[in-house]
Amino acid sequence: MQRRIGGGGTNYMLQLDAESLTSLDIQISGAWHTDGTFHDWAGTATASQPLVGIAFWTIGDRTEWCKSEHKSSDTGLPIQLLVRSKSETYVTFRVGSSQIQRRVVIEDETYQPETPPLIRCRTATRTHFAQVMSIPTIALSFVLIARNDVRSARNGLWSVRDRLRVGLDEPWGSLFVHGRTGQFEEE
Repeated sequence: MQRRIGGGGTNYMLQLDAESLTSLDIQISGAWHTDGTFHDWAGTATASQPLVGIAFWTIGDRTEWCKSEHKSSDTGLPIQLLVRSKSETYVTFRVGSSQIQRRVVIEDETYQPETPPLIRCRTATRTHFAQVMSIPTIALSFVLIARNDVRSARNGLWSVRDRLRVGLDEPWGSLFVHGRTGQFEEE
């Protein structure tokens, strides 16, 4: 089953219903660090087990995604949002070492998207992280998954174990199996 959750404005996020995946409490703590036109929100997602994750970047009805590496750490999974404004403005969203980056227009060099200092969420749930008020507007979200629910492949790729993907609607069934990056329509 799929549900839509609001990401604000015209950005909507297709929600994941994955009851077969391990459900863990997650705590994400982080803070902004600013150096002139460079704004960096850096945090760490921690749970009772190591995590892997997928970062989502939604503009309108189109969502791009990228998976973290399969290696995980007992100390947590890094999550980072960078906004840097010099001659051009770039926004970078990172879960683990994988990232999505885009050049955007932001009127105010001092702009920092609103991000809570502490996020409590659960694994196997798509969680809204921030909305970047740029041209175009970007909704950022993520899904974190218990490392034990995935199997590793070559080159740092991972996929959700076959037995745990049963009953998942698209795009989740394919996304949890194929590649490191991709995109889908939020229909």
